[in-house]
Amino acid sequence: MGMVAGATAATALGAGPGTAAGITAGMLAAAYAMNLIGLHLSGRLHLMLTGGLCALLVTVIVVAVPHIAASRFTPFAPQGLTGIASAAAVLFVAICGWEAAAHLAGEFANPRRQLPIVAAASLSIIAVLYAGLAICTVGVLGVAGGQSEVPLLRLLGPQAGVGPRRRLRCARCC
Repeated sequence: MGMVAGATAATALGAGPGTAAGITAGMLAAAYAMNLIGLHLSGRLHLMLTGGLCALLVTVIVVAVPHIAASRFTPFAPQGLTGIASAAAVLFVAICGWEAAAHLAGEFANPRRQLPIVAAASLSIIAVLYAGLAICTVGVLGVAGGQSEVPLLRLLGPQAGVGPRRRLRCARCC
């Protein structure tokens, strides 16, 4: 995930792979340092960063929705339900990070009651964000979404300062 964040930040800055590697190394070093300082501090920081990431993803979805074109959804699911299920399973495990949270079960006051609630809430939030991003990526970028290292930045279009300097066409009015 650090490499993805480093590549995204480098692309937004208009920098090359060396900058991406530097950003990745800096992020990993900062995470390691926070864990050395204490889990309570790193837990709070992680919560703040996760909230910021969710806010960013919601912003991307809100900006991209007006530019969705129904024509980009054909053919729909060329790999069938198997392709959809496979992609969803990989992304769910990668995003949710169950293995990273498993050791925290002992920190709950009542893990038998609280852990299922937290798991269901995280699953719901991730499912909504994933579906929104998937619909926007296909509806706005079409096949070009799979050809970009940073499709989420491309969804922001010229507003993000990356990608082609052309206005995205709204499917309803343009």
